[in-house]
Amino acid sequence: MLTLTYPSSIPDLLPADTKEDASAAQSPNDEVIIAVMGPTGSGKSTFINLVSGANFEVGDDLESCTTAVAISPPFQLDGRSVILVDTPGFDDSNMSDTDILRLISGYLATSYKKGRMLAGILYFHRISDFRMGGISRRNFEIFRELCGETTLKNIIIVTNMWAEVPTEAGKRREHQLETDDRYFAPAIVAGAKLLQHHNTKESAEAILTQIVHNTPLPFKIQQEVVDKKKYLDETAAVEVLSNDAQVMEERHKREMEEIRRKMAAEEWINQGRARREKAKREVEAEQQRINDQGLHEKLRKDRMNQKVEARLREELRKLEKKKRKEEEEEEVSRRLEALEEAWGLKLDMGSPIAIILTLLMVAVIDFSSH
Repeated sequence: MLTLTYPSSIPDLLPADTKEDASAAQSPNDEVIIAVMGPTGSGKSTFINLVSGANFEVGDDLESCTTAVAISPPFQLDGRSVILVDTPGFDDSNMSDTDILRLISGYLATSYKKGRMLAGILYFHRISDFRMGGISRRNFEIFRELCGETTLKNIIIVTNMWAEVPTEAGKRREHQLETDDRYFAPAIVAGAKLLQHHNTKESAEAILTQIVHNTPLPFKIQQEVVDKKKYLDETAAVEVLSNDAQVMEERHKREMEEIRRKMAAEEWINQGRARREKAKREVEAEQQRINDQGLHEKLRKDRMNQKVEARLREELRKLEKKKRKEEEEEEVSRRLEALEEAWGLKLDMGSPIAIILTLLMVAVIDFSSH
């Protein structure tokens, strides 16, 4: 719930200069006070300057110029002395909607307490707007809560800036505003008027003529604050702001919850990815260790095989040498036997002649083998 705390004294709701404006509006009975309200940039100050000769600052960019309630100089219209009250829009670029509501309601309450009531209110809307979005509808809802249902017959909704749209497009938008329950239709059914302003003094005076002879009535915000002695934060207009603030707060909570959920999900995904990467590195390291161990084992086996092969080759060489020696000895014996048989001798293997013959035969055998 939006909380606004204000003192119970109604004049204290206003800045000093605004209280002076409210006092200045106390005028003879034939003087008519009309408030001009609407979004920032909808042409309120331009309208007042055009018809009253005032010199209120007019904005030509996104910045709002009206930052306080301002009173026009009196001017004559249809036999009445008219005063127009310029107000900042609820989408002001320099003040919050709460501050603007405090200014407007403060002025209305102060004037009402001094016995002066508005003959009516002009509510400006740009026909050049492509659509009437959520902010515009909320602004008009706040405006309706300021006015109340019984005073809608003293309200004129002024469509402005017709020169900025093709005529047919403007008429289609006007018809939708007038007949669609999302826009101005309920207020019009309750007695409000919908009129066009074409940025001429004659057009402005024609609109004001529809309201200058109204019987002034107390508006809802005036009765709530002055008659029922409610604090501003207890009024229906503030409730609209509060509901809007609550909706925004709920939306903010949902958005923050969604952000937290996404962050948690992303963190969970990152942690899972990190765990998978770590497990992958561990598997790769283990595989590398196994591969390295296998390579070392293979090298060890290769070295062992080389040693075994060397030993086998050495044994084979020894066996071949032994076999060759035995074959040589057999050959020598065979040849000696052949000599003995040819010569008819019986050689003593230990005799010099036998040794000499043996050596000669071995040499012959070696020579013949090569």
